[in-house]
Amino acid sequence: MQKIIREIHNAEQNSRKTVEFLQKNSSFTWIGEYPAALQTSCCICLKQLQADNYTFLEKFEPESWKKIQDETFNMKVFVQSSKFKDSTSSVKIETHLREIMQNAKAVPAFKAIGFVWIVTLPKDTKVTDILEYYFGDNHIFIEKGRKVTYIAWDERLANINMRDFVNTP
Repeated sequence: MQKIIREIHNAEQNSRKTVEFLQKNSSFTWIGEYPAALQTSCCICLKQLQADNYTFLEKFEPESWKKIQDETFNMKVFVQSSKFKDSTSSVKIETHLREIMQNAKAVPAFKAIGFVWIVTLPKDTKVTDILEYYFGDNHIFIEKGRKVTYIAWDERLANINMRDFVNTP
């Protein structure tokens, strides 16, 4: 996981298009804009190069999202990215993060793999209490002018405790 975090950190520092940078410069295989659970991930990191594109199948006819038909054991990390331009309250940021994690946990394959959240905020927005609660010491930051980008992660999405809130919504 540390190698993946170093590569994401490098991509965030050196490019505006993180996924494209990772696809060209990483030792891992990355798929951008991976559709899952009514949301689109920033990207998915694979353990090895995928021979073909994934095949998606409707899980239930009335649902708008599709279930991956292929084996999911090849996935290593699910990455989600968020940007907040204005001064946003920590309650809204935490609620947003929890929605991402709840939707991802609804996909059984994602529970067993790593989870990375990349969030860009104005420098004056404080989220360290949120990051420490959900990710412990597993977070780093990059300062870019008046913005700061945090990269937070866990080895397995299922390990992240969502029982309580840091802030009261």
